[in-house]
Amino acid sequence: MTIGGIMGRVTLLAVRGGIFEEGQAVKSTLRVLFDILGTVAGLIGFVISFFLFAWWIPLLCGAVGYWLIAPFLVNANTLGFFYRMQGLLTLASIVCSIMLLNMYLKLF
Repeated sequence: MTIGGIMGRVTLLAVRGGIFEEGQAVKSTLRVLFDILGTVAGLIGFVISFFLFAWWIPLLCGAVGYWLIAPFLVNANTLGFFYRMQGLLTLASIVCSIMLLNMYLKLF
């Protein structure tokens, strides 16, 4: 959920800085599908976390990620670094969601 907060903050600052459209226009179809998969996996992981933990823990983690960690971590000085790291952050989000799914379904 912290990764979701960082990705949301990067998107917000990219839109405000006017570089969002340029970055999205040069993405390949495969990269766009990968980003969509990361978003869907993050949402599924968030829903599954309600089944694994007490109801307030996913909400608290989301709030801490979006309103405490991401604003201090991603600012005007570090935007370029995190903007280039979007692919790695998306991959980390997918892996975390798979691990939550594994905890819930006991797949492997």
